[in-house]
Amino acid sequence: MIKKSIRGLVLLGGDFLYLRSQEEGDFITSKTESRGKSKYAKGTIENFLNLLEEYEMPITLRAADELREFSDKIKDREIGTKFTKNEAIELRSIIMELQKTFWAEAGGIHSFFTTDKKILIDKLTSNHEALFSEGIFGELSEIAKYDVKEAGMCIAFERSTACGVQSLLILFL
Repeated sequence: MIKKSIRGLVLLGGDFLYLRSQEEGDFITSKTESRGKSKYAKGTIENFLNLLEEYEMPITLRAADELREFSDKIKDREIGTKFTKNEAIELRSIIMELQKTFWAEAGGIHSFFTTDKKILIDKLTSNHEALFSEGIFGELSEIAKYDVKEAGMCIAFERSTACGVQSLLILFL
């Protein structure tokens, strides 16, 4: 299990909605180069495709071929370029076609969130020393430290059977 911020998922959804809302006269690239990388639609398409890969959405990524082709078509646009009516319609059409696949795949991806316990989640998942009196954790063997870490994760993520085993291992070490 890995610890990962949901910020990217928020950005993924935001990018999707932003691309779906593009109209004639909206900027393809930023007005100026002052921020370095031009965002707007051009950068948002790149970011959206990267986030699909990062969050392991291979079906939507494969279905996004038309979006990639559209991105290739606009990639060399100069700074400050705006969408024509036909380009905006084309982009919205591509995104609307992708929508069913995107939502279907997103519906099959699950996130698990920790809930408050009697012991703070931070102590259980990353600040294991705080579970003990000062200096005690440092005296433990590496195996015992590992077992404390695993037991903490088991409690935090409600893996009760594994938690019992890890807790017993700590007692015997």
